[in-house]
Amino acid sequence: MAAQVAKYSFLPELYIALETRDFHASGALYNTLVDNSDQPSVSEENIIDLAEMFVRYNADKVLGIHLIHGHFKIPKNTVMLRSNFESPSLRWTKVTDIDKIEPSRVYRHIFALTKDGLCAYKLQDGPLPDLSGVGLGFLDEFINYIVKKNLTGLISL
Repeated sequence: MAAQVAKYSFLPELYIALETRDFHASGALYNTLVDNSDQPSVSEENIIDLAEMFVRYNADKVLGIHLIHGHFKIPKNTVMLRSNFESPSLRWTKVTDIDKIEPSRVYRHIFALTKDGLCAYKLQDGPLPDLSGVGLGFLDEFINYIVKKNLTGLISL
């Protein structure tokens, strides 16, 4: 298997407007994910390495890692969309019909590395996070690390 090499030093996918094909790709990817109980554990060494990387690039306040997993299969023409609520403060992710989403009000939220590059399998409503403080080279190093350590099926951004 040829190694995948990162091509971007930032996350351009966040700043490109979502199109219908992006919603469909997100839903399709979500339906390929395994349940978290079927995922092997991630070593403490990998977690520490990634945490240090996030701090080194000043990404630790705006980005995080996730164990790639799904909970169930979602119907065709739907996506997993997360919303934040203020009072009380909570987050809720639910299956949402693509036709009911205003594309300009959502962004790509949780990414998995696929053979075609980064693809979001969960979306978020609201304004984009400010990534201007994240150091250049973060995304390259993150992707190269998860590829080198064979974590592409386990760790998402």
